[in-house]
Order: sequence, then structure tokens, then C-alpha cells
Amino acid sequence: MLSRQKCILYMLQLAERPVSHLELVKWCFLLATETPSKGGDSFYQFVPYQYGPFSFGLFQEIGKLIEGGLVRQPDTKSWNATGHYDCTEDIKSQLRSDIFDIVKNYGKWKVDDVVDYIYTKNPYFTINSRIKKLMSRPIGKPAIYTAGYEGLQIDGFMDMLIKNGIVHMLDIRRNPVARRYGFHKKTLDRISQSLEVKYSHIPELGIASEDRRHLESPEDYQKLFKAYEKSLLGSSDKLDELASLMATQPCVLICMENDPAFCHRSILAKVLAKKTGLPVQHLRGNEWQLNMCQQKS
Repeated sequence: MLSRQKCILYMLQLAERPVSHLELVKWCFLLATETPSKGGDSFYQFVPYQYGPFSFGLFQEIGKLIEGGLVRQPDTKSWNATGHYDCTEDIKSQLRSDIFDIVKNYGKWKVDDVVDYIYTKNPYFTINSRIKKLMSRPIGKPAIYTAGYEGLQIDGFMDMLIKNGIVHMLDIRRNPVARRYGFHKKTLDRISQSLEVKYSHIPELGIASEDRRHLESPEDYQKLFKAYEKSLLGSSDKLDELASLMATQPCVLICMENDPAFCHRSILAKVLAKKTGLPVQHLRGNEWQLNMCQQKS
């Protein structure tokens, strides 16, 4: 069981009552934002949704706990612990103390009061709210945006896109499958649409899996990307279509790798930047530029 799953199970144990879906998500958000431990390493990430901060990943993992008999649903809108597993001693003392404080303090509040409190302190998370909006949704300036999801949960990835004002995701993986929850094509399409970010898959601009095998050195990548850039000459119509699209609305080219230096999206972005005159904005992996400079000096 993951540490973050133990956190939500411990919250349910401490509550000693059914906890509404909305309430548990908000407790987790408060644990992540208002405590010294911040929920521990690799805790849930959050994205603005219909009732403030939300975690698709949390809901997916609660489902696993239900399947494992550790959590039950007494009704369609709440969860509670079954009591089959006591995870108290499996959680580090600081984190355990933080969880206790969150449940002790906010477990007595009405859910609406917890939501109001979070909205007041975190107006950004109201941008997609059905209750009230205290901020407008960001809209990015035209640019050739790119992003890789490596190392992020789906909620953190989508939050990054929304914060940068992205309205259209262009998936340039040849095969859009992923072990990490949320990044398989169908799931990614569903989640992005629910957050009002359009999703499009463009497999013809991806690189076949067999061509990515045995990439062990910078020279191997240079050879692969040189061949990829040459192959783009046969996709002029699709490139023109993308250039026109990215010039009129904030779109992002997405793939898996965090570092654009090791992803074909950097090559495609360079070609599209030349066509449009727009700057390239890598939303992730900008540290690779510093590393490259240090290696040259």
C-alpha cells in the first residue's frame, strides 16, 4: 500500500464515521497545503474542479482500497474504514500528527464551511467551481508550448496546463498508453474534457516504439531526432494545420519525457516555431538548458 493511501485510510479511521467524498478530498488538500509534512513524499496533487481542489488520482486509489476490503461505501456519497487494517504505526510520526490535527480541527466543521475556508484562502481553485468563482481562468499567450508528464500525477499535470492557460492538448505519442493512471488515451481524454481542455491525438507525429529502443547515448538521440526531423518533411499538411491552430489558441504538445532534450516534441516545436514565428515554451524540463550550458563550459 502506498504511503498516501495509508494517509486517507488513517483519516477514515480517525473520523469513526462515514466521511463524504467532498469532505475527504478537502481534508487531503488541507493536509497537503497547511501542514509541515504536506502529506509526505508523492502525496496527492490537486486540480481546480467543480467544487474546488480535486484529485482524480485519489478517487482512483480509493477504488483500490474498496476492492481490497479496507474501505466501504455506506452510500453513494461517503466512505468509511472497514477496520480490517490499522495503519497507525505504519505512518511517520510527523505525518501521523498532521493527519490527526486535520481530522480533529476540520472534522467538526460543516462541509460547506470547509469549502468556503478553502475558497477564501485559495481563490485559484475556484476557477472551475459550480458554487462561486473568485478568479478567472488563466488564458495563455500564443506560443509553441510543450510538456511531458513523467514524474507527475494526472492532477498535477492537468493543474500545470490550466495554470499556464492551455485550452487544447495535442498528444503526439505514437501509442498513447501508460502504466501511470490518467495518461492512457481514453482516460486522459475523459479527464481533460471534464476540465474544459480539448484533447487531440496525433499519432502520425509520434515515433514508433521500435525506433526508440537502444537509446543509450546523446549521439543515439541525435541520430533518432535527425531522422525524425527529416520525416516531418512528408507531413507538411499536418504541420500547417498545427501551426495555424497554435497561432490562434494556447495549445500544448505533450509526450511522456520530462526533459524535452530527450523527447521528439522539442524537434517538432522547433519546426512549428519556425513556421509561426512564435516562441517555444517548455512547461517542464527547463532545467535541461542549464545542464547543457554547464556541460559546455
